Amino acid sequence: MTTVRVVLAIVAAQQWSITQMDVKNAFLHSELNEVIYIKSPPGLPTTNPNEVCCLKRSLYGLKQAPREWFRTFKSTVVAAGFKQSLNDPSLFLSVSSNGVALALVYVDDILITGSDLQSIARLRSALTTSFHMKDLGEAQYFLGLEIHNTAQGMFVNQHKYLTKIITRANLQFSHPANTPMEVNLKLRKEDGDLLENPTLYRSLVENLIYLTISRSDISFAVNVVSQFMNAPRHLHLAAVHRIIRYLKGTPDLGLFFPKKNDLKLSAYADADWAGCPNTRKSTTGWCVFLGDALISWKYMERFFKKLVSPLVGTQEQESSHKRKHLDSNSNFEVPPDPGLRPPISNYDPNDHDFVRRQYLQAGPRQPMLQDFPQTLFGDKQRRFNKAWYSQYPYWLEYSIQKDAAYCLCCYLFKPENREGGGDAFTSTGFRNWKSKKSLDEHVGGLNSAHNLAIKKCQDLMKQNQHIETILERQSKRSKNAYRLRLTATVDCIRWILRQGLAFRGHDESKKSLNRGNFLELLQFLADHNAQIEGAVLENAPGRMKLVAPPIQKDIIKAAAIETTNKIMEGLGDDLFSVLVEESRDVSCKEQMAVLLRYVSKQGSIVERFLAVVHVKETTSISLKESLEELFCRHKLNFSRLRGQGYDGTSNMRGEFNGLKALILNENSSTYYVHCFAYQLQLVLVAVAEKHKRIATLFEDLSTAQNTVGASCKRRDKLRDERAAEVQEAVGNDELSTGTGLNQEIGLARPVVTRWSLHYKSLTNLTILFGSIMAVLDDIMENAEDSRQGAKASRLLDSLTTFEFAFSCIFMKNVHLIELARFYPNDFSNSEPSFWETQLDCYIQDLCTDQDFSQLNGMSDLSQKLVAKRKDIIYPLVYKLIKLALILPVATASVERAFSAMKIVKTRLRNKTGDEFLNDNLVTYIEKEVFRQVSNEAIMQRFQTMKTRKGVLIALEN
Repeated sequence: MTTVRVVLAIVAAQQWSITQMDVKNAFLHSELNEVIYIKSPPGLPTTNPNEVCCLKRSLYGLKQAPREWFRTFKSTVVAAGFKQSLNDPSLFLSVSSNGVALALVYVDDILITGSDLQSIARLRSALTTSFHMKDLGEAQYFLGLEIHNTAQGMFVNQHKYLTKIITRANLQFSHPANTPMEVNLKLRKEDGDLLENPTLYRSLVENLIYLTISRSDISFAVNVVSQFMNAPRHLHLAAVHRIIRYLKGTPDLGLFFPKKNDLKLSAYADADWAGCPNTRKSTTGWCVFLGDALISWKYMERFFKKLVSPLVGTQEQESSHKRKHLDSNSNFEVPPDPGLRPPISNYDPNDHDFVRRQYLQAGPRQPMLQDFPQTLFGDKQRRFNKAWYSQYPYWLEYSIQKDAAYCLCCYLFKPENREGGGDAFTSTGFRNWKSKKSLDEHVGGLNSAHNLAIKKCQDLMKQNQHIETILERQSKRSKNAYRLRLTATVDCIRWILRQGLAFRGHDESKKSLNRGNFLELLQFLADHNAQIEGAVLENAPGRMKLVAPPIQKDIIKAAAIETTNKIMEGLGDDLFSVLVEESRDVSCKEQMAVLLRYVSKQGSIVERFLAVVHVKETTSISLKESLEELFCRHKLNFSRLRGQGYDGTSNMRGEFNGLKALILNENSSTYYVHCFAYQLQLVLVAVAEKHKRIATLFEDLSTAQNTVGASCKRRDKLRDERAAEVQEAVGNDELSTGTGLNQEIGLARPVVTRWSLHYKSLTNLTILFGSIMAVLDDIMENAEDSRQGAKASRLLDSLTTFEFAFSCIFMKNVHLIELARFYPNDFSNSEPSFWETQLDCYIQDLCTDQDFSQLNGMSDLSQKLVAKRKDIIYPLVYKLIKLALILPVATASVERAFSAMKIVKTRLRNKTGDEFLNDNLVTYIEKEVFRQVSNEAIMQRFQTMKTRKGVLIALEN
């Protein structure tokens, strides 16, 4: 009957009308699904006395009749647009934009109420059409409850039922008692003589138990006398008579449900210690209020037992079992590993929804490991398949610590039964990697425990379906004012975040001349906009001003999450590198800044700030765990990592070197740029030394450099020839002019351990080839020494051969081919032979395309390839260009993270928390991305983070 009391309390608070309907001959309306035969009833003419009748509809007295009737009634109500409550099968609800409608049924008695008049009319019409109904009008008498509506609220009692009890006990003329039980009375099983006929005692106690529906004042006394139903005695009967005499003196008491009730749920409980003389059990009592309306109460006996471990002290053990209430304004951290999180029941019941929202905001933990650990099943090694993430993206989680899979939704809304895998997906973990079928069995059918848990998760994140939103209905005007107020608050916070300023002031009272940046800016907006002025600050409702510091932090967090999501959308599932920098903030905390470097979909190189992480320990293992937790939170895959870069002056350089090694052990393609570049140079130099044709190439190149650059006169001749070529090419529109173009260049000498100088020498030789030929020709004709003329003549013959030109072009491109071999995961064994041909076609194509003649660097080349869709024509070349671009190097992006931290976290703001600092830095550093985040996205996320008093209506088109 708790549901009845709750419905009546809501009806009184919302001042809804409540009507009652009755179904005539209810059981006769249901059709049977079973084949049932009965004997021919008397008076039915029949030729064969052994003939039987087959029932199509149920009859009174048939044990299937109640079940079949409820099934028929349920199908009718559901067809009318109502849904059955998951907590009470007798309650049906309809929630729409027009409001809510409720239908409460007990056998053939029906209560209908709500604010959605259309749904109520539709339900009444459906019931009248399907059954023979009787409209009883306004509810006045329901299941023995007498309902009285007054100006102050609704009063419910059982006066008629009480009168029958008094008559049955033959106490009409007895004197009333002041209390239902004597003070400190302890009734025992063996006290007094047994009753000769206990039927009356049992009947009276049963009646009193039903009377407690509206009389909570007799609950304890009835609980005591009900313990002796098996063998009641005269003293026990006297206690029952005292209860009835007390009721005779207070016949008009009952439950009162007031109007203008705030409908806030609160509960109280108390217990004695081993107070029962018969069982030595403790008696517990509790009561629950909905606002000021009492809706539920109970008394029960329980054993209280201390759990003391031999290894843990009593005091420590007791404190560990206490449920600590979470402050909704505090920073609740979701455990990074699903195998380490406590059961949801360990949290305070008042915190369940808050904790669930935090888990749903964070999403399922899905670490993208390069290789998951293997487990032996029979004679085969099996492991978790990360492809399952894409098949079950909403709920599937993986624990690195326990090598097990979990279900996020079932953990948050664990069913009481063991359907859908029991504890396997919530506490112990699922490890049967050989059978994916078990995952499908866990999902189950439409009404499985898993799908019901998903439905509850989705409903929790929809504010329009919350009971608070339905019960505390707000006018459209108040909803519009809330949207305007929230938008103004978000605008102020956005401006302060972009400037990196403090939000709060030293004195934020109304008398203060400087209330802080946020309140002053909000007041400035109100002073210049009459519409905003009417909705904010003093003109806002008391509990929806949206100016409190916790509200500011929630909005900042929502802005940071949306900004980070924008960054992750830009990255997608592409390759990336990570840049890590460490520094100590003003609070002497070790902070690790993490940036991502990747190539955007437009082909440009991008560096984005991801997060700043407080590392309590600076060991390499601790740093890697922090990085793994960050990657898991943002669903970054270590297998897509292609580079790592660290600050060379870091005071944790040794630890970073260890971190570099740990990451390389997990993914061999995550090169550290300095080591990788040096390794590639040595490989290329080794190729030059061992290949005869290439060795001859560099020998001729060195001879040409020595001959042409032997004197200042020859160098001046080379410059003049090159200047004349450039001037002629510019006059013929073959070269473009501009700042930084057509600079004077010379012949660079290759160094044994530096491939970059080898490459520069070949490049400059190609550009100055005509000028070099002119200088050598001049030396051959005008040389005073015949040996110099012969050397110049031999060089002219050698440099003009096809073999020299081929070797030169080959050595300019060999670094690309060698680079591809460093990434076996990105280029298969069959690709190198094919992609050399693709590279030749690519070079020839670009040499003949004028659009590629004015590029400055590889970034411009990458963007032009994407713009001309040549990244699709030459995918391997473009992939190689991306790999070269994302190799991390020391850039200003790495340094600006801590420069920004010195602005955001100053000496006067040295108590800024880690999460709040990170949220501020994300929005401050990534201003460009932050500008792309809409106010609507921030407000929608803000609404779903916690239960909000205000309702955010959808924007009107």
